[in-house]
Amino acid sequence: MTSKNQLPASERRRILAQIHIARKQLNMDEDVYRDKLEELTGKRSAGVLDVQGLKKTLDWFYSVGFRPTGGSLSPVSRQKRCKTRADKLVALWIELHKAGKVRDRSHQALQAFVKRQIGGKLTLMPGADPIKAATPQQLADCIHALEVWLDA
Repeated sequence: MTSKNQLPASERRRILAQIHIARKQLNMDEDVYRDKLEELTGKRSAGVLDVQGLKKTLDWFYSVGFRPTGGSLSPVSRQKRCKTRADKLVALWIELHKAGKVRDRSHQALQAFVKRQIGGKLTLMPGADPIKAATPQQLADCIHALEVWLDA
């Protein structure tokens, strides 16, 4: 659990990465970057900044013209694109975890979610994976539920 002045580790890494990308995108020299950090936050390293310092620094980069490009997919990421509904279900579950809406990222937790969503419509043998046993329509319903949850 994070306090009011802390970010989840993944969010902190994302903001730090954006700050470093912004520095490179704006062709900012290392010394100039560190001087600006010190001017904005009193610290010379983004790695030691608190939540307010990180946000203040990122806001400053936006104010001087930083715009994330979205980047292109690496060959590995291209191969990881969702090929099946089960892949989509897992990807959404991970996104929910990253967004802090799901505490347990494990496959067992996703299986329990699918079981609850499908309810009594699915009879499983002990140890069977409900994701593999579900019909395409049941998986689509689960995907829709996760998308709604993610957007909420």
